[in-house]
Amino acid sequence: MNIFKVNQKLEVQPLSSSLRTKRKPVYATYITELGRDTLSIAVPIFRGRFVTFPRGQRLKAFLPGPTALYTFTTSVVGDLNYPTPQLIIKYPTEIARCQRRRFVRIEVLIPASVELPDAPDNSLLGNVVDLSAGGAKLVMNKSCSPGTVVKLTLLQEPYLETEAQVLRVEPVAGQRSRWEWAVEFIGLTEQERDNIIKFIFAMQREMRRKGLL
Repeated sequence: MNIFKVNQKLEVQPLSSSLRTKRKPVYATYITELGRDTLSIAVPIFRGRFVTFPRGQRLKAFLPGPTALYTFTTSVVGDLNYPTPQLIIKYPTEIARCQRRRFVRIEVLIPASVELPDAPDNSLLGNVVDLSAGGAKLVMNKSCSPGTVVKLTLLQEPYLETEAQVLRVEPVAGQRSRWEWAVEFIGLTEQERDNIIKFIFAMQREMRRKGLL
């Protein structure tokens, strides 16, 4: 599986046999060089300081691909100081695909407004409860016909204004006058899609830090 590229972002998490530390930190880095049996990655920086690992340190790595999040386990086999501080890690023997959907999804709670085509001056307020770079799930106080193209605005990070097509509408179980809308984004730019992916990746990193993922 050839998913590695120079300058590709990934995150590493040190693995330890100690049971005293339940919350293990996750550090952002990127690939600097591809070897035959190894990968070189930039030494992570945390709070302005380099985070180094000794030889033999086992790491769990998280790598976002275009359609999935991949993980693998590796270990540090060396280091370099020129031209920049780098770690040399073993090329993984096994790579796990964590998400088989087109885009990685994550549960969120982001206030949003929706403009219907027949009432552009009367926005509906609701919440995005599930987000991916391809679409979202909203909880709204009004139903909508599948196939309707609406204008969707996310009112908090990752701040987005886009057209979206309603794919499915279902009543929320146990809640009167509450509806779940599944929508697909229309016409996102590459930058907008990247911003959503970065937001999701950051949320996953925080969840892993807290031991929730």
